[in-house]
Amino acid sequence: MFRYVIIYNKGYQECDRVESSVTTKVKGVTFTNFSKDEFQVPATHIPLYNRLWDVSEYVIPASENDAFFIMTNTIITPNQSFGTCDENPDVKGALCGVGLPPCKKGYVNRLGNGVTTGRCVNSTQNSEVQVCEVEAWCPVDDGIFPLKGSKPLLEDSQYYTVLIKNRIYFPKFGTKYLRSNLMVSKNLNRLQSCRYDKWKDPLCPIFLIKDVVESAGENFSEIAIKGAVIAIRIVWNCNLDLSFTRSCLPEYSFHRLDHADHNVTFGWNFRRAFHHEFGRRTLQKVYGIKFVIDVHGEGCKAAVIPTLSNLGLGCGFFVLAPLISDCIMRTCLKSKSAIKNFKYVTLKGDMPFLVDQPDYIPMEAEQTRSYV
Repeated sequence: MFRYVIIYNKGYQECDRVESSVTTKVKGVTFTNFSKDEFQVPATHIPLYNRLWDVSEYVIPASENDAFFIMTNTIITPNQSFGTCDENPDVKGALCGVGLPPCKKGYVNRLGNGVTTGRCVNSTQNSEVQVCEVEAWCPVDDGIFPLKGSKPLLEDSQYYTVLIKNRIYFPKFGTKYLRSNLMVSKNLNRLQSCRYDKWKDPLCPIFLIKDVVESAGENFSEIAIKGAVIAIRIVWNCNLDLSFTRSCLPEYSFHRLDHADHNVTFGWNFRRAFHHEFGRRTLQKVYGIKFVIDVHGEGCKAAVIPTLSNLGLGCGFFVLAPLISDCIMRTCLKSKSAIKNFKYVTLKGDMPFLVDQPDYIPMEAEQTRSYV
């Protein structure tokens, strides 16, 4: 008991939860140069996709608390103007015509792009159907990815790198126990050249995006189409009785957070608009991977109070030892009958207690009473 509580479970130590701050810096450049045959968007839209993409465009927003986002795919609807046009036929409740409910003027479809005018018009996105006309930013988003064959536009973003700077602190033990995951090295160029590897370099704070995704058990080319949410978990479990700089080290792990098999909620996307002048804008629907950084851990240091408390608790268990051993012997052992006969004696007569008298007169009634 003492070995488990005091030594194995470190009952002699006082612990404090880690407090931390996280900052990130993503680096990488992609130049997309696909052929016309690879696109499934109008030819006039191709220059919007075939170009240079740098950090200022694919990291949205530029800074987040304990997280960062990398764009991997996008749908661009250029030169929208405010007016009336046909609704996207894929929107639930947008279809109209023979055998379908009429368009209700002034109705706002929460899944749609605007307010219905009450007119039923031919769809410009699908010539075989009719849809409700809406007052909105036109033309509305058609939801068609730029490339054919379920291929993400920025697949090369898997080769971007991210520097994660994590500074931790155990406030209960003072400013002496404050450090960063940036390891001190005599080689000043090491930080620029290293890449995280679980086996070869587990302390490097620079991660290849592809390695993070694969360590989470995912395929980058698949999740880059519609996005995902991936957690980067940093654990600091520190024994402060040892060398703080040598023994208090981070451990990294990765896993996916969103529902990969859910048809409705999986992935990650959002829309943003760039206004050129009054009444005209470009709409961009952005798909990508959101990385959430989760820091956990605790630091423990030897202290008098927890040591005495656990010693007193261990001594208290000795009071229960006879009762527990007696219960085990009488119920679990094969020789429990013999033990019961040894512990108990049968009294015959009207005496309430065992009386060792030679002239004891037995009666027909029997009573059993323990004398132990």
